[in-house]
Amino acid sequence: MSKKKKIRRSSWRLIKVKENFQITIPKEACKILGFGVGDFLGARIEDQKLVMIPKILISKEETILSKSGEKKLKEALDDVKEGRIEEA
Repeated sequence: MSKKKKIRRSSWRLIKVKENFQITIPKEACKILGFGVGDFLGARIEDQKLVMIPKILISKEETILSKSGEKKLKEALDDVKEGRIEEA
């Protein structure tokens, strides 16, 4: 059973909205949340806040995962079964 990561509160970071409404997520936030360049995020509005959630795209074709990938997929499926995630 996987445990939720503890996320510590950090000081506010000022983020500038650039051309085409692009933003840069602070490196510290990416490290804490475990995502990086090339990852996909789902985005929605909740209580006047932008909430972004890491997402995984899975090919319809058979996919061969690394041991690390298999472990992450198992943890994700366990999280779904145990109700530890919110519906996107």
